[in-house]
Amino acid sequence: MLILFSRTAVPGSRPGRQGVVLGTALPVLHWQRLFWYGSQQVLQAMDACGYPFTLFLFRIGGGASSPSTPGGESRRFLMKSTTPTFVVELPLRVSDQQNRFLEKNFDFGRTLYNATLRTALGRLQHMRESREWRDALAMPNGPERSKCLEQIRLSHGLTEYGLMTIANNHRQASGRTQLGEHEAQNIGKTVWRALEGYMFNNDGKPGCKSDSEGLESIEGSDNLDISYNPQTHAVHWRNQQLPILWKETPWLKAALYEGSDPARPRRVKFCRIVRRSINGRIRWFVQLGVEGVPPKRSSSAPVSEVMGIAPGPNKRANNHPQEAAIKSVAPNVDMKAAEIRRLQRQIARSLRANNPDNYEDDGQVKKDAREWKVSNRCAKLIAKFEKFNRSIAVTHKRDHGTLIIQLLQKAGIIVTTQIVQLVSLWYPEGFYPRHLPGEHWAG
Repeated sequence: MLILFSRTAVPGSRPGRQGVVLGTALPVLHWQRLFWYGSQQVLQAMDACGYPFTLFLFRIGGGASSPSTPGGESRRFLMKSTTPTFVVELPLRVSDQQNRFLEKNFDFGRTLYNATLRTALGRLQHMRESREWRDALAMPNGPERSKCLEQIRLSHGLTEYGLMTIANNHRQASGRTQLGEHEAQNIGKTVWRALEGYMFNNDGKPGCKSDSEGLESIEGSDNLDISYNPQTHAVHWRNQQLPILWKETPWLKAALYEGSDPARPRRVKFCRIVRRSINGRIRWFVQLGVEGVPPKRSSSAPVSEVMGIAPGPNKRANNHPQEAAIKSVAPNVDMKAAEIRRLQRQIARSLRANNPDNYEDDGQVKKDAREWKVSNRCAKLIAKFEKFNRSIAVTHKRDHGTLIIQLLQKAGIIVTTQIVQLVSLWYPEGFYPRHLPGEHWAG
């Protein structure tokens, strides 16, 4: 369970003081995603208690986490931005020629990702086999050992900037012009995020992306390489104009224009092209990183309204003066366990019939099995299986968003058992008051 605090000004706080925006993470069943809910008014009330807050990451049950890696570089979930940013995702309407253009660019991005990852893994292996690294590991734990390990890692170019340079060098050496410098650098950042967990967090070893898997997205570092034109409602990339499937709504106007005025478009920091497989077909989307705060779809409850909740993986219990109930976190999700189980058995039988040489005598898949023959019927079954998983994930996300809106409409302060456990550490002798100044805790 992670509690993330980010420093920001809270309206109504005293001069010279700062509040924080709180988010409590809940694990989601099956996909291990994190679903966040929170309220700015929570810490407005905490700020009234008179305790100064700072920026840090706290892990329940595991102590405070350091804001930096063993190498001294900031972790990706603590990266700061000078201005707030939110993402608006819109579908693209592409022709057959534009679809081939996108497929060709994404395939080149995949090969660039694999080349950068292989180079990084080779450097990592060479570093770990060097005598300097073994001698540094034998040193006693302390700042000198950490500094020595960091210097060795930096000398081998195993940094985010180093992998960005490697990706750009591979792009230049290939002689291909499908991707620009900024797109290649962002691919290097993606490789660094995968390698970072493998080096520091004992995550699994990252692998290359196959032709069938491919890249999920490509983005530029600014709104120049992949740019959005608010006048034509289109995305421009490499002399290609990709029209957006535009459906104007009040929320979309408020999100992309200042005061919903088309003459005053908001600044778009970056554009990200996303590829998804829906119903067995490739669909293209664009994600616009818009500067500012996203408009609200509904009004939040005042700070005077307080609710206590006990979250769980499937259900959550809430206690409010007007309601006390136990409800499902995602009531509209149908796991379709029986249908998915039948599909998996059908896919396994088809693969076994078409690829008998890839299996051992006891039925296990051979470790060196690389080539698989997939029949048309099996491809349709796989597409149907992916459709089930996608619909379940989308329903999860929609139900969680609905739950967040419902909670914030009922209460301006939401209290959970994890928050009480965390805040009690900030008070002397582990005492947490039953009520805040001028407010009464529900339950």
